[in-house]
This record gives sequence, C-alpha cells and structure tokens, in this order.
Amino acid sequence: MKWMEANGSPPDTKSYTILLNSYSKANDLRGCEEVMKRMVAMEVQPNSFTYNSLIAAFCRAGKTEKAERVFRRMQTEHCPPDVCTYCTLLSGYASIGDIAEAERVVRISFNLVASGDHVICQAIAYT
Repeated sequence: MKWMEANGSPPDTKSYTILLNSYSKANDLRGCEEVMKRMVAMEVQPNSFTYNSLIAAFCRAGKTEKAERVFRRMQTEHCPPDVCTYCTLLSGYASIGDIAEAERVVRISFNLVASGDHVICQAIAYT
C-alpha cells in the first residue's frame, strides 16, 4: 500500500479489500484489523465486501463477538448487510454451537428470504 501511495496512486476501497481478504484467508486477524485501521485513517470507505471479509476472519477464528461488532458497525456506517454477511454470521455461530445466536441471525435475515433471496435457506441447510 505504501508503494501505491509513494507512486501517486493511493489505494482505494478495492485495493484495501483485496489486502484485507488475503489476511482473512490466512487467518491473520491482526493483519485484518491493521488494514481496517489504515482504511479509516486514510478516509477510505469500506464496502460490504470489506466488512464481510473481516466478519469471516473473526468467525473462522471463533471470535463471533468481534464479528458481531463489525456487523453492527457495518450498519452504523450505512453499509447494508447482504446475504453473504448473514450466511457468514450464521456459519460462525453454528460452528461454535451457539444455536440461539444462529437462530437470531436467521430471524433478522428473514426479510432477505421474504424478498425471494433463498441463499440464506441453503446456508441453513448446510450448517
């Protein structure tokens, strides 16, 4: 990222998201958090892909409380959660055996199912 800045091409949301997603897939939570901090410091607005990558990293690590905080922040920042967000949270809660929270995610995502988006139903079937 510093190279991009030094060469007159500051990183944008897509650049930061690609980097954050790489850290996420490598299970590097610290790297994910640092990228997000840098984005905020550089006043680059995260999008749903950015937030979903961070939520996925926390869920894979069993840190669903942090994933939930990112989910809330996402909404506060006027970035509406999408099917991927709900599926990731659902999978995260299911993986740690927190059925009550998994059911809560299903309830709050019901409006997606009602609108005809049945991906959440597939997530429920496979978790």
